[in-house]
Amino acid sequence: MSATIKSPEGKAVTEKALDAWKKVQYVRHEGPLPACREKVFELLSEPGHLNYFHPFCNVNEIVTWNEHRHHDMIEYLNGLILYRNFSHWSPPVGFDLYIGKKDEEQSFVTWSLKEMDRSTSSLTITIYPHVLMGVNRLIAYPAHLFWVKPRLQAYLRSVHNGLSQYLSTGIATKKNYWGKHPWFSLSE
Repeated sequence: MSATIKSPEGKAVTEKALDAWKKVQYVRHEGPLPACREKVFELLSEPGHLNYFHPFCNVNEIVTWNEHRHHDMIEYLNGLILYRNFSHWSPPVGFDLYIGKKDEEQSFVTWSLKEMDRSTSSLTITIYPHVLMGVNRLIAYPAHLFWVKPRLQAYLRSVHNGLSQYLSTGIATKKNYWGKHPWFSLSE
C-alpha cells in the first residue's frame, strides 16, 4: 500500500492514518480458489463482477469503471445500498477499497491474491469495519468479538464460496446459497 491512497472524499490518506485505522478490530477470510490469480483478477476487473458470484448481491452497478478509477454500487438483497470506491489497484495482486453508504462513514477492505500453482490461487479478504471506531474499547472489543466478527466472517465465507463456485462452474451463484445473512438478506 502506498501513501497515495485517497479517502472517499478524495483527500490523501497518510500511512500513519492507515496504520491507526488498522489497529481497530478487523475480520479476515482466506481460502483457495480453483484458478490462477491472473484469471481471478481478470474476473474481478470486469465491471459488475459481483453479479456473477456474490450470494447477497441484488445488483452491482458501475458508477465509474476505467483504467484510472474504479467505483461501483452494490444493492444487497434487503435493499441496502453501499458504494465501493477503489483506492489502490494492483493487477494481478489485488486491490483496496472503501465501502459504505453515500456520504457516510466508510470501512476499509483489502482483496489480496497469491499464486499457489498454475491452476490455483489463494484469496485473502480483510475488512476494517468502521462500525465500532471511536467506541470505548471496553464496549467495542466484546461487541466486535461476539457481534461484528461472526457476521462478517459468515459474509466473507459466503462471498469466497460464491467466487470459488463461479470459477469452477461458470454458473452464477444463487441468492443466499449458503444461507441468509442478518445484515444483507431479506428478513421474513
